Amino acid sequence: MALPEVYRVVLGFRAALVAREAAQMALMAQRWLPVQDALRKQIEDLAQSMAGKTFVSEAQLMRMERYQNLLAQVRREIAQYNGWAEDRIEDEQRAMAWLGQRHAGAALDAWQTGVRFDVLNPAAVEAMVGVTQSGAPVAELLRLAWPDAVEGITKALVTGLAMGQNPRKTAREMAKGLNGALDRMLRIARTEQLRAYRASTQERFRQSGVIVGYRRLCAKQERTCIACLVDDGHFYEVATDFSDHMNGRCAITPILAGHEDDKVPRQTGQEWFEKQDEAAQQRIMGKAKWEAWRNKEFELGDLVKWTENDTWGPSIGAKSLKDVIAGKES
Repeated sequence: MALPEVYRVVLGFRAALVAREAAQMALMAQRWLPVQDALRKQIEDLAQSMAGKTFVSEAQLMRMERYQNLLAQVRREIAQYNGWAEDRIEDEQRAMAWLGQRHAGAALDAWQTGVRFDVLNPAAVEAMVGVTQSGAPVAELLRLAWPDAVEGITKALVTGLAMGQNPRKTAREMAKGLNGALDRMLRIARTEQLRAYRASTQERFRQSGVIVGYRRLCAKQERTCIACLVDDGHFYEVATDFSDHMNGRCAITPILAGHEDDKVPRQTGQEWFEKQDEAAQQRIMGKAKWEAWRNKEFELGDLVKWTENDTWGPSIGAKSLKDVIAGKES
């Protein structure tokens, strides 16, 4: 089949992955509710005990037994949640790796290559489970969620006291601050589960002997970052590891040997962006960047940057306006 059919197949895979991811995030959020319930009374009691105080520093809080007791319980509750989340994420990484194998085979069939080869052996799949792209343990990242919760709770308490809020409102804000830990864990789950899927898919493409590269395929919507929109359709050699960013949802479209220069048979992310109205473009890019771009101070392609992280590996992102202009002037 022609390249358009391959894109259609990959888009179908992407839609299925988005639905699967939504179900996983809903499950993790539901499982978080008992953590909130277990901590609610201590949060309310602490906020009530501080009523009437106009200023309390974080250093003063650290010397308070009631505050220390709350932090200890937060640590215990999150540790229990992390144990469940780690197992859940690893199970989903494993499932996504095998799903990537099946989807890669279907994408090859869309090219009508006639190629048949064994899927990855179980050991290769297991190597993708429980780790990040850089090889760091997922469990290690989950443990970093506890400081996020402490920061959220503490900031809400200090702010509430400074503003003279009703203790009930302060307690509600502290409970919201607790959710910073959940937000981190959801990001970890999204990022690492999809990474396992893409790594497995790409490895099968490499083993095929007929796929020479791939193109980035992003969602054409305002929530997609400008760097991914600009990079959409870019051709990469098959040996190049696909890289995304935290919460990235881009997919890869395999390119058969001899089709490297085929025109992308659809609207690219950049073409989509350029057709949006000015208000939408500003929401995606930011007003300052948008104004500089409209004044032809840089091209959209100048926005893309790659960064290396010890935990997450290489990541695509957008340059700051300052860096874009500096790059043009150098």
